[in-house]
Amino acid sequence: MDYARGMRRLLPILLLSACDTPGTFGTDLFGTQDTLDPNEAAMIADLEREPELEATTPPERELAKVPTLPSSTWIQVFDRSARIAHRIHDDGRYTVQFGEGEAQEMPIISRSAPERRELSDDARTRILDALEAVRFPSMAPHITEVEQPPSEGVMVVQLHPMAITVRNPETGIVHTVHAKADVRVAETFGPLSPLWQTLDDEIFGRWLEAAVAGAATSPPG
Repeated sequence: MDYARGMRRLLPILLLSACDTPGTFGTDLFGTQDTLDPNEAAMIADLEREPELEATTPPERELAKVPTLPSSTWIQVFDRSARIAHRIHDDGRYTVQFGEGEAQEMPIISRSAPERRELSDDARTRILDALEAVRFPSMAPHITEVEQPPSEGVMVVQLHPMAITVRNPETGIVHTVHAKADVRVAETFGPLSPLWQTLDDEIFGRWLEAAVAGAATSPPG
């Protein structure tokens, strides 16, 4: 009984000792001098020679193709990464379309006429003036990216590939200009900045977000 009890105590120690010596478990424990199978030895050698896999950068999301301007649309602003199309129609309506979904009609948020839901004649004139000021029909199809520090209240400038398409109301000619810009920071649109600011004032209403944020941080008068 003492002998059996001693062997039971000794066996775990032998197992632990054998495991502490990598690659020698079989020979140490059972006293055999057998070598590894040739196939196993070759496989281990191949694994040791295999170079470490380099970390690969995940592929960027493919940019969406700019949609063809519908016949009823005057201006289209398309985010090619988010796949969102903002459209101002000839009759003054404003719609937004997400991907392949149905376009949804949205109210404009005009600084000059906040009570209106559709584009006024005066607002249309101001947009036409802005298009003329930036010489949109003659602009190059791609604008060089503008490096800008974060604007006041914007912690990180996030550039998106934007495409602005406009149909000339007189000639019917369609022209598209591409820019990497942050819709919150008009300056990132470079030479298109005056046009973007006008579109924001007359339609998109981001000016309202800035006004509300400013009012929230201003001390009571």
